[in-house]
Amino acid sequence: MLSATTWTWALLGTPALAVAAASAGFLIPDMEPTPILPRGIASFGAATQGHWLYLFGGHTGKPHQHSLQNMTGEFWRLNLLDGRSWEALPAGPPLQGTALVATPQGPVRVGGMTAQNQPDEKEDLHSTATVERFDAAAMRWAALPNLPEPRSSHDAAVIGSRIFVIGGWTLAGESRSWLETAWTLDLADSDPKWSAMPAPPVKRRAAAVVAHGAQLFVIGGFEANGKVTSRVDVYDPTRASWSSAPDLPGDGFGAAACSDGKTLLATTCDGRVVELTGDCESWVERDVLAFPRYFHRIVSTADGSFLALGGAARDGEHLRVCERISPASAEKPQVQILTFPIPTAARNRQAAALQGHTLTLFGGNATTEQHNFQRESFVSESWSVHLGSGRVERLADLPAPRQSSSVESVELPAEGDGASSKALLLAGGFSPAEGRATSLSDVLHWDLKTRTWKQLASRLPQPRTQMGFVAHGGKLWVFGGLDYDEARGEDKAFVHPREVLVADLAAQPSFVASGAELPQPRRAFGGALLDNRYYLVGGMREEFSPVVDCDVFDFTTKTWSRIPPPSRHRISPELVAAGGRLYLCGGSSPKAGGKGSEPNGSIEMYDPKAGAWTTLLEAIPLSAKHIQMRATERDLWLFSTHADPPGALRLARVRLPGFVVSGAPRR
Repeated sequence: MLSATTWTWALLGTPALAVAAASAGFLIPDMEPTPILPRGIASFGAATQGHWLYLFGGHTGKPHQHSLQNMTGEFWRLNLLDGRSWEALPAGPPLQGTALVATPQGPVRVGGMTAQNQPDEKEDLHSTATVERFDAAAMRWAALPNLPEPRSSHDAAVIGSRIFVIGGWTLAGESRSWLETAWTLDLADSDPKWSAMPAPPVKRRAAAVVAHGAQLFVIGGFEANGKVTSRVDVYDPTRASWSSAPDLPGDGFGAAACSDGKTLLATTCDGRVVELTGDCESWVERDVLAFPRYFHRIVSTADGSFLALGGAARDGEHLRVCERISPASAEKPQVQILTFPIPTAARNRQAAALQGHTLTLFGGNATTEQHNFQRESFVSESWSVHLGSGRVERLADLPAPRQSSSVESVELPAEGDGASSKALLLAGGFSPAEGRATSLSDVLHWDLKTRTWKQLASRLPQPRTQMGFVAHGGKLWVFGGLDYDEARGEDKAFVHPREVLVADLAAQPSFVASGAELPQPRRAFGGALLDNRYYLVGGMREEFSPVVDCDVFDFTTKTWSRIPPPSRHRISPELVAAGGRLYLCGGSSPKAGGKGSEPNGSIEMYDPKAGAWTTLLEAIPLSAKHIQMRATERDLWLFSTHADPPGALRLARVRLPGFVVSGAPRR
């Protein structure tokens, strides 16, 4: 007999964290434990039974590449009571395109596809007819009657004691047959046998099959004519008849669906989460996933929420990060926490770029102290972290160590007859030079295709660090910052340039004065672009004096205006734009009573239409010291490597309440 092995993985939103945060006086939004899978998988089986989540098999390699080595027969279960304890159960054969269903007697695995080829050999794929039930008491698999024919890329569901299997095809090497048969097995029979159901209206595979009420819904998939379908067919076991429901909105390829008995949810590969109305007359959009995925699974949990598990992202990564879907909680922010192991030496002051689901970090400072400018404290490392799969990669080092640089994503014009290229430009910053600390004026080009560094010929006219750096209208803009050089002596070391610089991306970027100037010197501020305006919030000027006014630059008129300040002044805050609003977090603020400063972990939101700031969260569930923040359409991503001991990237995803899809607010 095999015993289970228990593994504890990093997770999103642990109960222990919620308790600790609550005791510290934090406002805690929805922070139910949300798991991370033991490995990234797609096209696998998943089912919940009691407080257990079971996962079986799946594809683990690159998309559309199949061999015995990139399929798994691993079998796992997760204790949903704590959301973090995975048990490795007795494995089965390596399979993908399999189905796993929960029955009163235990989880049942139905069919699937295996490979008989090695990675360097021609694909030799075969569907299987095997059906097995897992006996949790005996910790072993027990055979059930085989399917009448081998089948994969199908799905299955349970109503009462009956298993229903619909869709799929039979693969046998170079032979493939789309299946029009459908079967049911009643486990309550003393001698259960597969019985034929009326044939579904169309042949298809990669469809989601879900039991909702007393009916089966077959959603989306891929038809034998080679076309993706969004059709929804409904089978009534009582009448043994088929009918139709409204088409799934969006692409039905690799869709997933789940019902908790009251709510039927489905997700499409563009990330939309839709709910079938109670009268089965229409679909209503309820949410959107942070990580759009396909060939994934959705399961329901006892607390009334759903979990989106695994699957493949559009960039090809197989996802480990799961997402909690809580339609009833869409009116308030939801926070999920994740820790990535990352062997970087940097603890703070990295330049950071978020492109899609990849976070890239450049340089930084290796200490947790505020002002440690010893030469050995500066870091030249570059790292990328895929936030969905957890894949961490060391990139080429910077040409020289630096911290506090600014980075922006741009598309550079073609050289000669070539095509334009996407790149990250790293400008300015702070570095040891000739034995002294000084601001920098160079601009580095990180080529996303060749993954190499280039030094641009053009430089900033004046060294700058702690500045604003933004692309807008085919140009690069530089706002404020600090020109520091301790070699000039204490009285002249700090220079605060006010000229706004601009460079035209249509040519080799060359920075010149734009003709505009900041209303006042400013560095270490939060800057964000929103609706043709650049907002500058917080920071300081000469003599470390705070800048309380919030200045706004209009790119069209080249004029300045102001908005009201947030509730507390901040130095080195993070400011981002999302969904037509601004979000402010991090930095340091004066303590109550005016003596000293402290990290500010609240998130404030500015609505340009209302012209006012409101507090979104009183405190984030991470240390706010040296926190950084980036945004996607509906999420704020807060992250930091400021930790002792080093070696971890701590990240919080804040799902913003009330979002806009196709111009209409959805709840």
